[in-house]
Amino acid sequence: MVARPPWLKQTPDHWPNRHRPILHSELCSVKLEHRSSVNVAVTQQRECLVDINRFSSLKTLLKVTAWVFRFVNNVRNINKSMNLYFTADEIQNAEYFWIKCVQAEFYSAEISDLRSNKQLQNNSEIQSVVPFFG
Repeated sequence: MVARPPWLKQTPDHWPNRHRPILHSELCSVKLEHRSSVNVAVTQQRECLVDINRFSSLKTLLKVTAWVFRFVNNVRNINKSMNLYFTADEIQNAEYFWIKCVQAEFYSAEISDLRSNKQLQNNSEIQSVVPFFG
């Protein structure tokens, strides 16, 4: 059993005053401690957790990805999808996911430049396709 202070058994008007005035002598006796700190910001490139080469076809990869997304969605939400078949949106979201993964892998420098509102290098492979974030 946890030992409690005896004043807790009394009515609140008998409790110690937590807003007592601070005495000048208490202020003078306080020792300040100076601490130095260093903040470091680290950015990491995302790695795709699934090796797409292990799948026999794009269709299989998209179905597995859609199952994973559905599972995550069912864990997060009350409205769970129990359908045996995927909707067109679920397959399309899986496809968009993999397109973004591949783009992030091969065009990370260009994506970084675009996110920081810089112009693409003249020798960039995607310069001619007018890239944007959607």
